[in-house]
Amino acid sequence: MADKVPGFSSLSGYSYSDIRDAAKKLGITSISTPQDVDKIIDYIKNPGAPFQSILNAPAEYTKPFEFTGAFTPFQDTLNEAIRRDNESTSLRFKPKPITQRPTSNTSFTYTDPGDKFAFGMKDLNELRSQGVSDENIRYYASQAPQVGPKAAAELKLAGILENYQDPSSAPQSNPDYTYTDPGDKGVFGMQDYRELESQGVSEDVMRYIAQGQSYTGPVASRLLGLDKNYQSGGYTSATIKPIKQAATDFINTALNKPRKVYTDSSDYSKAPVGERIFYGDPGDKNVFGMKDYEQLKSQGLTENDIRSFASTQKAVGPKAAIKMNLPGVLDSYKSPQKTNSSYNYTDPGDKNAFGMKDYEELYGQGVSEDVMRFIASGQKRVGQKAAKLLGIEAR
Repeated sequence: MADKVPGFSSLSGYSYSDIRDAAKKLGITSISTPQDVDKIIDYIKNPGAPFQSILNAPAEYTKPFEFTGAFTPFQDTLNEAIRRDNESTSLRFKPKPITQRPTSNTSFTYTDPGDKFAFGMKDLNELRSQGVSDENIRYYASQAPQVGPKAAAELKLAGILENYQDPSSAPQSNPDYTYTDPGDKGVFGMQDYRELESQGVSEDVMRYIAQGQSYTGPVASRLLGLDKNYQSGGYTSATIKPIKQAATDFINTALNKPRKVYTDSSDYSKAPVGERIFYGDPGDKNVFGMKDYEQLKSQGLTENDIRSFASTQKAVGPKAAIKMNLPGVLDSYKSPQKTNSSYNYTDPGDKNAFGMKDYEELYGQGVSEDVMRFIASGQKRVGQKAAKLLGIEAR
């Protein structure tokens, strides 16, 4: 069968990676003229070109694609791959070709299973099943136009990430990072995120690695922008309307007598010393906060007494609500949400700071982000990543 483009067969001595990259650099979206062929060959042969042709590609590797006289399907397939690469916004990994081919006496058949012009786990498993060593597979995979994330990780290939999302992050992947798939195997979660983050691996590389796992955890998926249905941000509630707790008699244990809370200083001064408590609503008016808590605590009230009294007030601030584990309804201008009185917030990680460990602890208990924003507002500091998810300012 005659080829569509005269001279197209002269490309058969070059790797698909070189052809694709040359076409991309030259702005060729379809190899459709002899001039296109000449331009690509000139580009590849140019000593200053960044891509090196493989003039003697291993026959076993290229056999499914080598010129057989039927160039029409090959040409169509290659043009389709070039078009797909030009239009695709997906993150992909272009391996750095290994120049020294290992010696091997193992014969095998390679059919390029899975995505064409890409080396993935199906390719890796096909070669492994025929007894090909990982050293040899690594060499063959490094000649491919692109390699899938799991195969790249298993073979520890160096290369370049293309179509990375963050313009400020370096596209060069770090071949020296160690990824052990911590936590649940086959799942990319926050343990995986932290392992890579600690080595300076960018989120673009993390997204690529996560896409190679069977599942990405919900928090990691949100953080990496892989959960397309998730939108961060929202109103930060300043207070809750507390749910009234069981009443107490504010017993003075020394006198074994109940005490009464006075809000008027004149009435307070007239009451018996051992039977009176003064509440002056310090701090923000009509909001029970930490100053209110400290005022009652200093007069000998127990935690349970203070919690009971606070639950009778119009509003309670975040720090006081957290300290007393006081349930209530958020004063959100959106749909009101009840706080979950049964959740357990231990302030994990850095104390008095709301970070991703705090987010994970609460998310795991089904606590909404509205409630998380409320809790975060009661902490001294909020980490960058948690703030990003919650749509609030880091501090």
